[in-house]
Amino acid sequence: QLPWAQGPETWALWQFTEVEAPRRLGFVISFADANHNVAPSPFGGPWPARIAITVTLERHAGIGRGTLLTLRSTPLDASDAELAAFREAMSSIEVGWGQTLESLADFVSTVR
Repeated sequence: QLPWAQGPETWALWQFTEVEAPRRLGFVISFADANHNVAPSPFGGPWPARIAITVTLERHAGIGRGTLLTLRSTPLDASDAELAAFREAMSSIEVGWGQTLESLADFVSTVR
């Protein structure tokens, strides 16, 4: 259940399409029902049914010599209205992924 979704129970479906350890991860995300079927967005209105995500990891030579994570998202087979809705939501999407990655960094720091 997604904590921000209103109304009936909402699920996310992640279908992994590429794993190139330790550099690249690809997957397609969709809203889904409890039976793993792609479902409409809980937001209402137009939204892409499937979004391809590519995550790349590169060594970073700067301060701390950490890892640079790049995340790209691309709607798949989306209508013009779905593409427009996706573009309009980009700032919210960036905030959501930022919070997700901050949570991941917090978790990783506890298991080192």
